[in-house]
Amino acid sequence: MAAKRGPLETKLKPRFLPLLVSEAEQLKVIEGWRNEDHEKLLLLCKEMGIADTPHRFYDLSLALARKHYAGFQQVEPSSKWTDLTRGYLVVEIERLTAEGHDAKAAARMLAGRPEWKSFSRAGRGGEGLRVQYQDFKNSRWAAVLRAAFRLYEYQDRLSEWHDDLLEALHEPHPKAHL
Repeated sequence: MAAKRGPLETKLKPRFLPLLVSEAEQLKVIEGWRNEDHEKLLLLCKEMGIADTPHRFYDLSLALARKHYAGFQQVEPSSKWTDLTRGYLVVEIERLTAEGHDAKAAARMLAGRPEWKSFSRAGRGGEGLRVQYQDFKNSRWAAVLRAAFRLYEYQDRLSEWHDDLLEALHEPHPKAHL
């Protein structure tokens, strides 16, 4: 049994303007085509998550341009480091130092973990992570992530903390949504 195709997957019937009818009847045919196109555009907006605003068709055109043309796409950031990933690094190194490791050993341990491998430079062990930690440990974002960790810890939600950390490390620069 074939999958049912919706209006966005159904091709338009051939559009020929009848020649042997009045101008009023031709305009009626054209108006029908406009209505059909308008309904499909509304469905496309819904499909792409475009909000129903007075600017929805402008937003739709931008979304389609960003999807299909490089000139509308952002250059990928050259670094995986963000304030969020650095904040997670600070917390994770401080968790290990609380167990008795120094910052250098903690950074080396993290560099050996799969989730942190792409953030550490090959052949440098954890030195790159340690440098990031030293540069960032006194920032506001580090304080925010420390407080967030304490809340997760207090609420006994450390598995969620780990899931959030993995998500941030996997996609440090999430794509913007309209």
